[in-house]
Amino acid sequence: MYDPAVDPKAFDWKAQFPRVFEHGGFDAVVGNPPYVRQELLSPTKPYFQQYYKVYHGMADLFVYFYERGVQILKPGGRLAFVVTNKWMKTAYGEPLRQFFGEQTWVEAVVDFGHAKQFFKDADVFPCFAVIRKPNGDAGPYFSRACIIPREMVRIDQLKEQVTTRGINIRRDRLSRAAWQLEPDRVNELLEKIRRTGESLQDYSGVKPAYGVKSGFNDAFLIDSLTRRRLVEEDASSQEIIKPYLRGQDVKRWFPEWNDLWMIFTRRGVDIDRYPAVKNHLSSQRHLLEPKPSNWDGDHWSGRKAGNYKWYEIQDPVEYWEVFEGKKLVVQRIAFHSRIGFDDRKMYVNDAAIVIPTSDFWLLACLNSSLLWWFEFRSFPHKKDEALAMDIPFVETLPIPEADTSMKKNAERTVARLIEFSEGLLATPGLTHHFFRAYAPLFPAFLRIFHGN
Repeated sequence: MYDPAVDPKAFDWKAQFPRVFEHGGFDAVVGNPPYVRQELLSPTKPYFQQYYKVYHGMADLFVYFYERGVQILKPGGRLAFVVTNKWMKTAYGEPLRQFFGEQTWVEAVVDFGHAKQFFKDADVFPCFAVIRKPNGDAGPYFSRACIIPREMVRIDQLKEQVTTRGINIRRDRLSRAAWQLEPDRVNELLEKIRRTGESLQDYSGVKPAYGVKSGFNDAFLIDSLTRRRLVEEDASSQEIIKPYLRGQDVKRWFPEWNDLWMIFTRRGVDIDRYPAVKNHLSSQRHLLEPKPSNWDGDHWSGRKAGNYKWYEIQDPVEYWEVFEGKKLVVQRIAFHSRIGFDDRKMYVNDAAIVIPTSDFWLLACLNSSLLWWFEFRSFPHKKDEALAMDIPFVETLPIPEADTSMKKNAERTVARLIEFSEGLLATPGLTHHFFRAYAPLFPAFLRIFHGN
């Protein structure tokens, strides 16, 4: 930034390098911008919003380095940064991707996934892009794209790897939409899948919902022994103690409940009606108090600031009734398709999301290998290449229409898979019997979800 009134470290490039800018700017800008989370940028966000095209309220600091870097290049100059790859698919990266597509020539992009060879002391997802500032020419038709899985990254062979593994993709593919660094034929198949179906939200007519974020799980999440004690002390406690699932409990077809409970004191609850629960929470009140808005100390021992009482769940959950009904439960950090059906009034924590529907055709599609293939190439990746199954991505998944016969076949098969899965969780010793007895069903199931 140029304005010292905004930050004392403001830097005026043109004033500091007048001879460089007499010739139009720098020939090259190379760097590794700092990673500063958006929560720490609040004081300067108004400035970024006013002066930067790449501004997004949830953007990391490095996106502004990109725009400034391009600004100080001379026409034809090149910029290359090593940053996290999140901007290529997330919503906060949309303005940056649009800026690249409209204001620059993207010559090369290399994604290393969750490679740890570059910064051994940091848990990052490195990528680098070579960006050129237009000089009046038509610009290249192709960009060079390369995906190198983390286990294949060789620091001493990077040039050779990028050369041999890279592909040419049309530069016009690199625009505001999420970037796909796949060969054109793979990209065409992804687009065909998108065109064939309608979005999950449009198909189902419902909106997915996040699980409950308590703000302090040690107080609100309890085991069966603690629940029994609270109910014995005061029978009304059972009204606000709900069975809940963690993300790790979400299995394919049917979630596995591990006898865990959630004290669900939503906004507006009359805590005095539940003396046993109030007493239980009071023992940790100093850790539950919301941070006062006027707090200026170094450390607050309680929860974040907010319009909630010390005994209430931290975030508002106005949609709580969806947990009481039939629903699909989706594991948010997933290594495989893990979507199950729940009709037991299970609540979920914030490691899962729910889709308030009992549509078994939808469940079949979500657990299919085809959609997982699509998701793996379209969704952001997290640690160890797990997928981020978050609402902005899940609600846009393409769900194909099916005729009545296909739907009925799928629904029958899914119903039996749910029944078998529930039985297997209850009696693990039957696993071998299950595969022997029901293996004949598998070919039919595969035909439904792959052959069609």
